[in-house]
Amino acid sequence: MPHQVFKATVKGSKGDLAHITAALHAASGPNNEKVNIRYIAAGESSVVNGIELGVITMILEPDEGAMENVIITAIQNAPLDPAPNGQPRSVQDVSKHPNVQITLLDLPGSLSGALAPLSAANLNILTVLPMGSGPGVQSVGLGFANTADETAARQALSGANVIVHPPE
Repeated sequence: MPHQVFKATVKGSKGDLAHITAALHAASGPNNEKVNIRYIAAGESSVVNGIELGVITMILEPDEGAMENVIITAIQNAPLDPAPNGQPRSVQDVSKHPNVQITLLDLPGSLSGALAPLSAANLNILTVLPMGSGPGVQSVGLGFANTADETAARQALSGANVIVHPPE
């Protein structure tokens, strides 16, 4: 099974990344497994009425079986700092998505060329996550809503001569 992409959304995200990663560090699986953050990315934007919305995207391991629930619970229950008005805050949403890892040449236009067949296939990419680099190449994880979209993305990318990694 390929690694899943875990996505957490918070309102007013000052300090939240530290609290969420600490909660994952403290979590233990049924056999005392610990969560390893393999890849992580985050972004923030202002939305209606000046509310900041932060999104954290991660690939964690192990992420199968009982560990999936351990991870989701740890993120949902991360002790976030209160809002400036003293109101308690919590993670707004936690979701998981199938991940498709691709490798691109480190050249201008490589990402655009890889994404064009996904656009043509009317597929929505929910997350984009850098997954490392090597000499002249970059690996990127693309998160999709469900396994049907993941399968369609793999087919569209393979047909466009994009290096698509097999599911792990």
